[in-house]
Amino acid sequence: MSETPLELGLLVTERQDGDYKHIVAHPVTVNDANEIRNASTFKGRMIKDLQVYSQAGIAETRPYGFAVEFKPHNVDLTAAKAMVKTLASVERGLAKLDVKWGYVNGYGEYVARVGEVLGATKILFYRDPSNSKHGWSYADCEFLILPLGSGRNHIDWLIEQWAKARTGATV
Repeated sequence: MSETPLELGLLVTERQDGDYKHIVAHPVTVNDANEIRNASTFKGRMIKDLQVYSQAGIAETRPYGFAVEFKPHNVDLTAAKAMVKTLASVERGLAKLDVKWGYVNGYGEYVARVGEVLGATKILFYRDPSNSKHGWSYADCEFLILPLGSGRNHIDWLIEQWAKARTGATV
């Protein structure tokens, strides 16, 4: 029995935390049947607990403070070394893309660039971002699965919708 080839995707979620909105993307694997799973590693990089993070304050209409970081609960020395290796690799890759394309224009572009560095080919979104239909596993959820470029545009669109809602503009 052969293993189903896996692609790396970035699953985007949104949450409100008091006066802050957070948009976070975290790596998942996607097989040919579009089954989504968490993974510990992908192509030699540790991706467990890795996230592409942003936030926006109550007075902001655009996210700021983009970062690639780990949000683990327990870290031993082996995991810490793997995390440093992954973060250093991402930093080098992002620096190369900055030279090639210039600085990022927004969070959607940042997520797409991190995805490119990690080897991701997809950006995923819950079809019901309100979480009312999220099950306890990915199999219980429906997703919009887009290639990196389209996913970047969709993130930018989501941010634009949020900005319009914050300023009272009609969508």
